[in-house]
Amino acid sequence: MNKKYIIISMVSVLVLLIGISIAYFAPTIKGKQKQITINSKELLIIFTDSAEINETGIEPPWSYSKTFS
Repeated sequence: MNKKYIIISMVSVLVLLIGISIAYFAPTIKGKQKQITINSKELLIIFTDSAEINETGIEPPWSYSKTFS
């Protein structure tokens, strides 16, 4: 019986840690649309399609991909 509680506790902690890590790393966009600028040493991203994402009604599990080189 004691082993069962240990396993349940370990699974609960694992689920809690996964939930916290997903919530921490989930991207959020707040505010108005703006030009995205990334400054980094030796990093160059050139979008081969438009630089804008113009979508409405964005809800999970919405996704969008951009083509870049």
